[in-house]
Amino acid sequence: MSRPILPSGDHLQDYDDEEWNTSSSESSSEYDHDPSGAFVVGTNRTCNATGPTTPASPKPNSGLESMIRMMSLTGGSTTNVFTQIDEGTYFDSLPEKDAFAQIIDSYRLRIEDEYVFGGDAGGLYAGEAPLPDFRRYLTRAEKRGGVVPKWWSREKRKACEKRAVDRAQWSDVNSAVEKADIVEHYGDSMMPMKLRMLPEKVEGSNVMGR
Repeated sequence: MSRPILPSGDHLQDYDDEEWNTSSSESSSEYDHDPSGAFVVGTNRTCNATGPTTPASPKPNSGLESMIRMMSLTGGSTTNVFTQIDEGTYFDSLPEKDAFAQIIDSYRLRIEDEYVFGGDAGGLYAGEAPLPDFRRYLTRAEKRGGVVPKWWSREKRKACEKRAVDRAQWSDVNSAVEKADIVEHYGDSMMPMKLRMLPEKVEGSNVMGR
């Protein structure tokens, strides 16, 4: 869904919510500013990055474990999903097309977050063809272990890559995406948290290096 151009920073407040508060009580205020420059909000927008900043060094992923503990203590209905993500079994029971879509969208949301909150313009946000960057993401996911489904293979990877650049699909790496788009598309307010946890496992940290 197309959206109007907004002044830089107008949509950032929704990032500092329950999904990141659980990672670190000291880090929530870090999400209340926009270091990245102007951009166009929507599923098909261009980004005008001023250049990447030096990324923080990866740290142990204690935030993901904290989220799971918090959901367990509060009796959250999605606790099992987060446990499955942590244990690397989340995709195993999903239909192939759903697993592909969520792997693709986890990448799309990650590079959106890196651009908005870290000023790091990569792939689509750097004006490059997005497929090579997505392929690098898949390679890191394969090497990390516990991310891609058990039925993953070279052929399945090729099928996922093909779907990722299919402009007839909503989950298309040629189009940028933000949190509100994810919630609207999936009809699940928790989906952005799930999709952010997946690349945390791939990269070893969230976009703030925690």
